[in-house]
Amino acid sequence: MLALLLLHDLTTLGTAPHVLDIYSHVRQPLSTEVVWRLCLIGGYTSLRGLIGLDVSSSRLLGIMKQIQSLME
Repeated sequence: MLALLLLHDLTTLGTAPHVLDIYSHVRQPLSTEVVWRLCLIGGYTSLRGLIGLDVSSSRLLGIMKQIQSLME
C-alpha cells in the first residue's frame, strides 16, 4: 500500500509528508488490531492458564474456535 501511495502520479516531494501521514493514520489501527489478535492467539496456543488443569477435548475445541474467530 505504501509503495502504491508513493508511486502515485499525484505524490511529489512536497506532498510526500502528507501521504506518509495518511498512510500512518490508516495503518496504525490495523496494525494495533493485528498485534492484539496475535497476543490473544499466542495465549491460546500456549494454553497459558490451563497447566495443571484437566483439559477436556471440548475445552480444546472451544480454544480452537476462538483462535479461528480471531484469525478471521
